[in-house]
Amino acid sequence: MAAMLRPGLLVLLGAMLWGLAGTSMAADRLTATRLDYRERETGVDPYPVRILVTPAFLRSDDGDDAGDFLLLDRHSRRLYSVSRDNHEILVVEPPPARLTDARRRPPAMEMKVERDPAAPAIAGHAVASFRLQAGGKVCDRGAVALGLLPDAVQALREYRAVLAGRQFRDWFKTPAEFRTPCFLASYIYGIARDLDYGLPLQERRWDGRDRILVDFRSGVQVPAGLFRLPPGFRRFHIQRP
Repeated sequence: MAAMLRPGLLVLLGAMLWGLAGTSMAADRLTATRLDYRERETGVDPYPVRILVTPAFLRSDDGDDAGDFLLLDRHSRRLYSVSRDNHEILVVEPPPARLTDARRRPPAMEMKVERDPAAPAIAGHAVASFRLQAGGKVCDRGAVALGLLPDAVQALREYRAVLAGRQFRDWFKTPAEFRTPCFLASYIYGIARDLDYGLPLQERRWDGRDRILVDFRSGVQVPAGLFRLPPGFRRFHIQRP
């Protein structure tokens, strides 16, 4: 006959099993900052953009955990674009240290930032409006919360740097009519100028793109699997410019 466990041992065993389960659950979750934007493009209905930031990663998606997503590895500075339907991952390599081709630099690019005394503070941070100009035209305008969520802002800067590197690389593939000072300012040379001041609250670009922050939270617990690439997907690489 098997030995009977005393009640005290049962309680101790239960506590040990619960502790192990709690450790496993905690290990499968990460603490992140979550930014929720609503974005709009010309001719397209508004759609959600969720951005999750951890010390190691930035993930951008439409809020669907099981959908397509962009994943930035903040250490390697590689950007992965995951298409679940196609079982493919596009890998964008890190940008060069500096974008230096003088033929592409927009003329007279200027960033103007003014604190807005009429705007209510966001989580105790003052709001400022900005305008990015190039070639005598206003290209981008919007608002930032000064100094809010600095690590999330840094992650956005790293993410935009990779996007700028891709645009720089593909410049000569861009139709001539789109190679305007505003294109250069918005998507390459001035792509992160607003981030020098704070967290973007609203962005409005010359080409009809519009983005507004609808919610943000720090210290959010999210599944660690959101920052893992699906196994078995084909990979295609975009090299440095």
